[in-house]
Amino acid sequence: MQMPKSDSKLSPKPPTTRITFITALDKRQELDEIATACERNLSYIINEAIENYLDYQHWRKQEIKTGLAQSKAGLCVPEEEVNAFFDTLRQPE
Repeated sequence: MQMPKSDSKLSPKPPTTRITFITALDKRQELDEIATACERNLSYIINEAIENYLDYQHWRKQEIKTGLAQSKAGLCVPEEEVNAFFDTLRQPE
């Protein structure tokens, strides 16, 4: 997925900071290959990966909250039904 380029005249850039981390050489090489294939710099690719990771973590946190709320409201399948379902999958045909 290619992110649209923002027009700096329309929206100001958020503050940035520099970070340094260590990763395996093969991961670095793979990131370099992705950057080359996408015609983007390495910083862009890493920032895109971080954004995707943060989006996933926010989604996961919300799903857990939703599941807990559903459980507290009694909107779950009873354990006996779940076990019975899996028992049917374990039985030989």
